[in-house]
Amino acid sequence: MNLDVYADGINAITALAFEPALDPRAVTRAARRGLTVELVIGDARQMPLADASFDTVVCTFLLCSISDGAAAVREFRRVLRPEGRLLFLEHVLRRAPIERALQQVLNPLSLLLSCGCSLIRDSASTIANNGFLIEELNDRDLPAMLWPHRRVIRGTALPIPDPRES
Repeated sequence: MNLDVYADGINAITALAFEPALDPRAVTRAARRGLTVELVIGDARQMPLADASFDTVVCTFLLCSISDGAAAVREFRRVLRPEGRLLFLEHVLRRAPIERALQQVLNPLSLLLSCGCSLIRDSASTIANNGFLIEELNDRDLPAMLWPHRRVIRGTALPIPDPRES
């Protein structure tokens, strides 16, 4: 769904997925934009991609459904060039205590029925604690989303240089 909002001038993307074929909707959207899409079969927690090989990593509603979001974020940092950017959009835990408690009660059901989607992740902390400096963070409710998923964060993060790599 992101393809329609990518900036002009982008002509190629690499998609990482478990499935051996792109979703037909993605194929149509990419063709409409004139984008070349390379599909790489793999897992975000251990990407079969070279170090420092991408300008941008886009992460949309992934950290809620992957068992080890921290490992995925560390992989994002590994594959990004030093001047690269992580763009992210994730639903997160609600702020109000009663709503948070309800999400915690509903979380086991969500994990079971929604492909492992957790309602109680703190994705901003996961990003910030695994090699990134959050440059921009927008936090808001999206009324079009179901209540448990309605609080969404969107932002950009910069990879922090690892002193061990100097």
